[in-house]
Amino acid sequence: MQNKMNTVIHIVRDTGGVIKLVSELANIQTKCGNKVYVLYSNLSNSHLKLFSSLVTLIEIKHWLKLPPLLFGLRTKRTLNKIISDDFPYIIHFHNVATVGIFCSRYVKNSICTIHGLSWYNNTVRTKISKWITKRIISSIFKKNGQVIGVSKSTSSFYNNLCNFNRVDTIYNGIAALKIKKILNSKLIVAHIGDVSDSKGWKYTYNAISSLKADLKNKIEFIMAGRLIGNVNDEVQRALEASKGEFEFKYLGIIENAYENLVPSIDLLVLPSISEGLPMSILECQSIGIPVIATDVGGISEIITDNYNGFLVTRNSEKIQDKLEYILMNLDQYSIFSANSLIRFNEKFSIQVTNDKYDNLYNLVQNRRKI
Repeated sequence: MQNKMNTVIHIVRDTGGVIKLVSELANIQTKCGNKVYVLYSNLSNSHLKLFSSLVTLIEIKHWLKLPPLLFGLRTKRTLNKIISDDFPYIIHFHNVATVGIFCSRYVKNSICTIHGLSWYNNTVRTKISKWITKRIISSIFKKNGQVIGVSKSTSSFYNNLCNFNRVDTIYNGIAALKIKKILNSKLIVAHIGDVSDSKGWKYTYNAISSLKADLKNKIEFIMAGRLIGNVNDEVQRALEASKGEFEFKYLGIIENAYENLVPSIDLLVLPSISEGLPMSILECQSIGIPVIATDVGGISEIITDNYNGFLVTRNSEKIQDKLEYILMNLDQYSIFSANSLIRFNEKFSIQVTNDKYDNLYNLVQNRRKI
């Protein structure tokens, strides 16, 4: 908040794109003169290094076997120690699970950003989780708080869940690197982020495996991120099968991938089953890297088909078609690259995101005075 000094308390238990957004916000908020706390759980050293030294980081130890919605039980104790009604503050929850069912006192005049969807089925557990989520969101609004979705798609889902139209949208943003994108001699195609069935890495692998030999020779496929679930053996088999066919590397978890990996790639492929507003796509767009992705969540709010990338169904053949097109039309790649920068600068810079949250913080604080 740029008009006066405030205390902002971010509460987060997720990693990946969520912690990237939280770090970007926290860092720019300290530059604006605010006192910023981040209450977190289960972050690695590489995640913690994303934060400026001016940000106060406090670990919330959480019993991992407990449901996420009980996270608030431990958060409440820490908030009791650092909050005082004598100075202005904003509590900014990231995802409903950080609010939990034990933070009712702190929901008043708070903000909760929902970064995506977590439900892929209709089990009893999912139904219970949706019911609790609906109650928490309604409670935030009843106590003059605000809920934000990171994409219009995300906001629409939760508005429908709660039978109202009060969840607004603020897009994620990042501080862009000042880099001019230059194509590699081989097209480096990347999967960056969790390596899991839900993220669809096998669709990309199978698409490249099905290319004609002369096109395979023009591609290098790399993956970087956590191995989720039981994919380790599958990845090892894929690495073995690709030998002599095409270049394929699994790089593990890359610390600060945006600076240390993203600038070296040429194309991101993300065939996810569900997304909010993927930070990996924003990072690529910010330096002119086109994207092939499924049309889920808020992805179509970043990627316009045949403008700054391609939107595809979750199908290896469709991805293969787009890879072939790019390999045989590199002039079009340059157009996609330029359009990626235009789209990013219009909607997704961290300054745009911070300004919108700044206005929202002031609005919520003014409600507190009423």
